[in-house]
Amino acid sequence: IVNPAATRARSRLIGRVVDVLTPFGLLQLRSTRGPGDAARFARDAADAGARVLVTVGGDGTVTQVAETAARRGLIVAPVPAGGANIFSRALGWPASSTRAAQALAPALAAGIVREATVGEVTTGSRRRPFIANAGVGIDAEVVEWVETRPNVKARLRQAAFGIGASVAASRALRDPPVLSVRVAGGPRLTAAALAVAVGSPYTYLGPRAVHALPAAAFDGVLAWLAMPEITPARLAELAAESIRGTARHLGSGRMAAGHATAIEVECDRAVAVQADGEPLGSHGSVLFAAGPTLRVLVPPGPSAAPPLKSPP
Repeated sequence: IVNPAATRARSRLIGRVVDVLTPFGLLQLRSTRGPGDAARFARDAADAGARVLVTVGGDGTVTQVAETAARRGLIVAPVPAGGANIFSRALGWPASSTRAAQALAPALAAGIVREATVGEVTTGSRRRPFIANAGVGIDAEVVEWVETRPNVKARLRQAAFGIGASVAASRALRDPPVLSVRVAGGPRLTAAALAVAVGSPYTYLGPRAVHALPAAAFDGVLAWLAMPEITPARLAELAAESIRGTARHLGSGRMAAGHATAIEVECDRAVAVQADGEPLGSHGSVLFAAGPTLRVLVPPGPSAAPPLKSPP
């Protein structure tokens, strides 16, 4: 399943992937043209008896196929061809699309599979899966600013997120939202922003992993981080510690964090929500939940451990 609009989904890469897959019994090559196509293609593949889905695209392409693959027992091989490619890189695929294509044949031959949790975020009547992270508040404001300016994103790439972060921080400092967060039926806590992850790292800055929630793992639960207040000092602390990976911000007492299988959020007004870098609009209530388990094919090597028992 190819997303031809992905940043690095060039025809040469697609041809190389097809050449690799053909000896392994490639059933079909399908290219997306719009939202929802990848999810539909995944359902078609499951009905046709496919055992492995290979995606060539970014995190959004994997997200679209994740729920069907998880619930229908298919294995996903996520060849990174997007911008950040958080999910595939976190699970052991090379950041380079060319190197990932080269690793595809050894991965299929070795049959090493890892488990990953598919998260679910519900806003109003819409339920959407996510495979990396989601959030309410400032990080969603950043995503919304960048994704509504595709020309800026294409021209500046990761620098666009820096500009978006400055804009979102300025807005949050002037008028922060009030979120009432209830974790797994426990007491409510008040926050100005909430981040949720189903794996780590939270994102990448070029080659550097950013660990905003370093305790997150692909282990069946949600890791969460709530900022009770937004100040320049808090934002600077979070950014610095996330990039360093030292996690001192989690033990500072100035931020709340933990693990849960479900998180409810009620907002004092409609607040921006994002999932896997896709803006989901602004909402007054949001529900996060841990969803089904997805099996992911990974290349052989140290980053592939721990494997599951059943190969594809």
